[in-house]
Amino acid sequence: MERELKGKPTWLDVHSEVMAHPQYAGKGRPRKDTGPASYQWQLMATVSVNHLQVVQEVFRKACWMVGTNVLEPTALSDQALIGTYKDQGGVERGFRFLKDPLFLASSVFVKKPERIMALSFIMVLCEARSTA
Repeated sequence: MERELKGKPTWLDVHSEVMAHPQYAGKGRPRKDTGPASYQWQLMATVSVNHLQVVQEVFRKACWMVGTNVLEPTALSDQALIGTYKDQGGVERGFRFLKDPLFLASSVFVKKPERIMALSFIMVLCEARSTA
């Protein structure tokens, strides 16, 4: 029983009781002085849901942390901050082409770090313009 309940959610309450049923040798009613030959075990379990813990788990999973350097609430509202955070996926899709094996990074023949940064900046601007 413990092995089966090892991965159960915390909001699921399980109460169990083990019952022993004696098994006697032979047919019919056993004599008063004979003991059981063996036992059959029955596991009675009652499962219930703790609704308070379910609500707490839902609230816990519905919250997340967003870090920002904008400290003034007048500069960026909570809704705008969350909207900006959720729009981050579009930016990530824009940079996906850099990880694409078809994008041959070795074919860019730029030697100076300043030119590599300039080329990357132009590629980012072109990609941002194409997704807008």
